[in-house]
Amino acid sequence: MNRLLALALPALLAPYCWGASRIEVEGPATPAPVIKPVESGVAKIELPTAPLAPTAGLISPAQIVDAPQTAPSFAEPQVPVLPPSLPSNPQAQAAEVRATAPAAGEPTTEEPAAEAPATEFTGRVRAILSRLSNPFGTKKGADETPAPTPEQEGYGRFQKTDYWSLTASATRDEVVRLRELNSKSEKQAYVREAGQKILDEIKRRRGTDNIGFHFNLHGGTAQGYVDGGGIRATMGDIANNYSMHGDKNLKVYFFQSKKVALYDILNERNPAMLFFPSRMGSVVSLFRLDAPELAQALADGRIQNFGAISMDFHGMRGVPYSAFLAPPLDVFHQTAKRIGIKGGLSRDEETLAVMRYIEAAALAGDRFVPPAR
Repeated sequence: MNRLLALALPALLAPYCWGASRIEVEGPATPAPVIKPVESGVAKIELPTAPLAPTAGLISPAQIVDAPQTAPSFAEPQVPVLPPSLPSNPQAQAAEVRATAPAAGEPTTEEPAAEAPATEFTGRVRAILSRLSNPFGTKKGADETPAPTPEQEGYGRFQKTDYWSLTASATRDEVVRLRELNSKSEKQAYVREAGQKILDEIKRRRGTDNIGFHFNLHGGTAQGYVDGGGIRATMGDIANNYSMHGDKNLKVYFFQSKKVALYDILNERNPAMLFFPSRMGSVVSLFRLDAPELAQALADGRIQNFGAISMDFHGMRGVPYSAFLAPPLDVFHQTAKRIGIKGGLSRDEETLAVMRYIEAAALAGDRFVPPAR
């Protein structure tokens, strides 16, 4: 009796049940794997390569709603046959790889892997660097060397002549005579008189009445003055380091020959080094304080407050290179070696040697300084 109820109950309850207990959906059949023998004795299994439909076997809500009200079936569910997995034996895998690999020397038919497309990162970085190095967008190439300026050409020709060597022999003899003097005061008097004669000769030969001497007190090289086209005016008042009420004007500091002797100009010490032997700088620039370029700037107000040691610049970069008597001169560096004297030099002896070098360079300097443009 119980078995009869179990068989009849689903039929009796079918009209009152929602949906169907079994819905058959047609889908693509799963192809069986293909097993091929190889010469190595290990079977090679090729899995089916046909793509599986992503929606095969899925049931939509509409299909469920429209499904016919049929009696439930107690048939056994159909279990799909899964393909066997690849062998997990490492030796079998290695044998299968050797079987499929081409023999040595046998040409392969595989095409070389295509190179990855070049990214635009490198090009963009180069474009940014190019704009930074050339912000005004000139047509000059990034790797093209700019043409030298007239000042740079003149300085290059000036360096081809070693004026230290030209004056070395006469300077050595003069240093020997200086050492024969008895007292230090006599030596200083000799060097001071020699410096005054040198100034007078430079003024006479170069047609100027007042010479300015500018040192690189705060650093800089001779090539820097050449590349910069002269002496650049700066906010150089030392009071600005200690007070907000210092002089904010752009200035150029100098010694002038009308007020200071050449001996005192070269013998001056660096004010920042009070307790050690020092000089005002290692590069000195000689220029005409009465040059036409500076006289015109004084007349139209671009130079103001012309004093004993400085002048202010307004709307003007500084002392132009065309006012120089000679290219910037490297001084007080290995002076004894430059004139061929073994051992060191006293301060007065070094000052005398630098004087003779300045004399030779200033008298020939007009060939290396281009005129105003």
